[in-house]
Amino acid sequence: MKRIKTDKLEKFLKKLPRNLAKNAFRSFMILVCLALIFGCVLFYKYSVLAEKKQPEVLKKPIEFKENIFKNILEKWDEREVKFNAADAKKYPDLLREEVSLLEEEEENLTE
Repeated sequence: MKRIKTDKLEKFLKKLPRNLAKNAFRSFMILVCLALIFGCVLFYKYSVLAEKKQPEVLKKPIEFKENIFKNILEKWDEREVKFNAADAKKYPDLLREEVSLLEEEEENLTE
């Protein structure tokens, strides 16, 4: 089995940035051409071919599943109730002194 010699590849890759900088205009033009080719391929694929392709006709008509819709509405109602209940709930102020928290606990026990 032949072993791949990476010495030449390493030398080429090390010299590549310097060669690109020496020939900056040529490198820029090559990159612009590659970008144009890539853009043309994407345009052809998603615009030209999409217009030529005929849409598929469904054999079975779309049916509305009411049971799934009712389940979703029920879950939305549950979430709305929880959301509205969050406004009425009192949360303790964490920035107050610890003594005031003890007083609030005592008030809650007496109620």
